[in-house]
Amino acid sequence: MKKFGKISVIVILSLAFIVMVPPIFMARSYTASSSIVIQSSQYNVFPYFADLRNWEKWSPWKEKDSAAKYTYSENTMGAGSTMEWNSKKSGTGKMTTVQFKKFHHINYQWDFVKPFRSTSGGQFMVEKLNDKEVKVTWTNTGKLKWPLDRWFNTFVNFKKMLEKDFAKGLNKLKTVVESSPQKTLPVVIPEKMELKDQYILSMMYLAVRNEQISQYIGESYGTILKTINRTGTVQLEQPPLCLYYSHNKVTTKMRPGLVVATCPNLQGDVECFPIKGGRVLRFSYLGGYNNMEPTYDAIDMYLQENKINKRENYTWESYISDPGTEPDSTKWLTYIYVPVM
Repeated sequence: MKKFGKISVIVILSLAFIVMVPPIFMARSYTASSSIVIQSSQYNVFPYFADLRNWEKWSPWKEKDSAAKYTYSENTMGAGSTMEWNSKKSGTGKMTTVQFKKFHHINYQWDFVKPFRSTSGGQFMVEKLNDKEVKVTWTNTGKLKWPLDRWFNTFVNFKKMLEKDFAKGLNKLKTVVESSPQKTLPVVIPEKMELKDQYILSMMYLAVRNEQISQYIGESYGTILKTINRTGTVQLEQPPLCLYYSHNKVTTKMRPGLVVATCPNLQGDVECFPIKGGRVLRFSYLGGYNNMEPTYDAIDMYLQENKINKRENYTWESYISDPGTEPDSTKWLTYIYVPVM
């Protein structure tokens, strides 16, 4: 019995050595990458991977399990947006957009729950090659935990497995994009200006639902005008404006305001906010307020292509036309100001 016990210990130690020691010298991480050239523009390609709902149109894993169920965060595009999946063939997990640069790239994180727990990160990048072509690159990098992940990678090879799926997905993406109607951006030509410091009486809103923006702006102006009358503040003869800090498919962070000569002592929700002077680009927009998104997209593209950086975390709109006296929305003039370096 003693001899048998010694043999059992030796066998167990030998197996432990075989399982535990070799992975020390195996790969500790992997990086998979695949690229493709698509006959289109950054404007048309970017939403297909930046908006997580669009993944179902080209994902290489959608074909593997058409019965897979997907759930999404309310906002599906931009930092913080999420997509969760539950599939018999692909397991369960969650994708989170962790970084977002419009028309350029998204960085994401994958958190797998089944068939085993793991976390990895990656990037989708779209680069303009010329006026007719863009290059899309999909990468993913993950750490291989000791010892099981490293053993598993030895036999499966995560890099090759993912690159095969990536290539399949990118080819499907190319087909979907090139066979879809190609949208074009409006042409924007900014005026370069130098503005002086100015003050506005304003109200800050952190998360207004997009369908309620007009309502909140109108109500804000009414409240601000009451404050101006109550405090005897001098309102300058300038159009009403609204600062915009962030915007997604669901909500907008904004600050409607009216320009005043000086800041009074205030109480309540109305505050005096300084708009710092300096260099700005002023873009003109003619039309209804609900159709401004393509113009903003064109402005973002203009800034990227000309390597111009914003110097503030907001832009603002100045409403030159009064909808109360001009019923034809196609004649509404709005100036969009972008503070730049």
